[in-house]
Amino acid sequence: MSTFLIAALATLAPLAQDAEREAYEPRLDADVQRVIHTCVHAATPAERDATLIELGTLARNDAPALVTQLFLYSEAATTTRDGMAFGLLREPLALRDADLLAALIPVFESSKPDLRRGAAGALSEFEGADARTPPDFGVYRAWVTEGRLRAGFARHLFTTSPAAALTLLESVQGAQTESKSNELSSARRALEAWQDRERRGVASSGAKHVLLTHLDTLRTHDAWWARAFVAAVLIEHPPLSRAGWLAKLQTDKHRLVRAITAP
Repeated sequence: MSTFLIAALATLAPLAQDAEREAYEPRLDADVQRVIHTCVHAATPAERDATLIELGTLARNDAPALVTQLFLYSEAATTTRDGMAFGLLREPLALRDADLLAALIPVFESSKPDLRRGAAGALSEFEGADARTPPDFGVYRAWVTEGRLRAGFARHLFTTSPAAALTLLESVQGAQTESKSNELSSARRALEAWQDRERRGVASSGAKHVLLTHLDTLRTHDAWWARAFVAAVLIEHPPLSRAGWLAKLQTDKHRLVRAITAP
């Protein structure tokens, strides 16, 4: 087994440990970093081709681990070219979307805000959001099954878009009854309607009342993702919160709701 692969497996090892242990810190591999640097700054086509062959071998051994190293290289960049390393090498190395997800989703468990922001930026291409279109989290379906979803990534989903996160979790983990499914859909539409009116500067007292009614219902919903939705909305829009609502969710019985409400 190569030195790189051993190091990569050591880097990914925390993912296989107790799910309650929300910790993961991607580690630089100095040897791989040097190869990436040489490839990005190759003086001749022959030098670039030689380093691409070496990186290609690493990708075949463990593509997510190589993506992690490319991500760390770009995050530490001090020049525009170094910052573009991942974009420059992704196609030549035939890195798949699945490799990117496997490497970047665990980064949300890092204690380093800069890395978490970098991962969010890198993953935004999969979410398809723009100024007028909310994100679509469908690409993350395999990552939010019961027992697999971790605190940092849950927080990313719900803080990026409470409505999109609710849609994803409802579709994967399922509403318990049709009536409760309707409650979730109605709450999501109420949030979107209120936010749309707020963006347009249109009087929204009626829409706000409808939304508050739904939030009041969902804050004690059986499904943790419904309560997480409420928590995320209250954090994003503090004026919506009512006495005790957020405090209650901060001590919720489900660890992921607590994680979303953590400072």
